[in-house]
Amino acid sequence: MFGGWGIYKDKIFFALIANGKLYFRVGNDTRAHYEKYESHPFVYDTKGKKITMSYWLLPEEILEDQEILIKWVDDAVEEAKKSKKKI
Repeated sequence: MFGGWGIYKDKIFFALIANGKLYFRVGNDTRAHYEKYESHPFVYDTKGKKITMSYWLLPEEILEDQEILIKWVDDAVEEAKKSKKKI
């Protein structure tokens, strides 16, 4: 699909790795956190068309702080659960 790897917690797909970068699931409740760090969503090309996913680049500052990282993982899992209910 996007040429990367999916990351799951309790069978919930909440993150992906593509092009050596880590992206977390983002929704309306968490987007501002990522925008604060000037992050951006994952975009890939398929058949000449750009697809923007609801996964945003995890800021390095977050990756380096275990306490905050755990919170962001939990938030990403919750966002993924919300989107799953809409399907």
